[in-house]
Amino acid sequence: MSSSVKSRFDSLTTRQKQVCLQVVQGKLSKQIATDLGTSINTIKKHRIAILEKMKADSLVSLVRMMDRLELADADSRAAPEPPPKRSGPLRCLVVEDQRELRSAMVEALSNQGLDVISLPDGEAIESVLESSEIDIVLLDILLGQNKKDGMLLAEMVREKYDCGIIMTTAVTEQSKQLQALLNSADAYLTKPIDFDMLHAVIQSVARRLGM
Repeated sequence: MSSSVKSRFDSLTTRQKQVCLQVVQGKLSKQIATDLGTSINTIKKHRIAILEKMKADSLVSLVRMMDRLELADADSRAAPEPPPKRSGPLRCLVVEDQRELRSAMVEALSNQGLDVISLPDGEAIESVLESSEIDIVLLDILLGQNKKDGMLLAEMVREKYDCGIIMTTAVTEQSKQLQALLNSADAYLTKPIDFDMLHAVIQSVARRLGM
């Protein structure tokens, strides 16, 4: 039984493991969101996914499973070992479909000492995130000819990867801004972008996330 529970736990993403360990310690979604620097809605989604992957029909059942694995102790030894921090500058992924703006962002951020990768749309974003250690994703809401919703991409990035998310867009409606921040974004900037402000926001998000 414990081996099957362990295999289920191992199938969780790194972020889901972090959430799981805090959930079984009795923390509320709001507390976990504050600790991990994300939104309450994101934590709720993680909790649902954790119960499904662990095949637990309730929180009590999940706690019992974790007790069997001795993973529910508050002692830090119970937590999975965090990956070693990558040395060197912050690495940013710029996802922007306007070529001139994309080039300008890459040049400005590179000149400010950041390591920058860029994409013209969201099609290859998962491939880049899988192959590179990205710290911050700079993501436009409307991308490419099909105008794929960047907020959906942001939700996917938040669900699967451990990195900060900054929305950069010409969309200025307050409802869009609030939706982005409540769902997955750590920060939101509207165009035209002030590159000094962008760099400051990147540093602020990185500090909040412990990078």
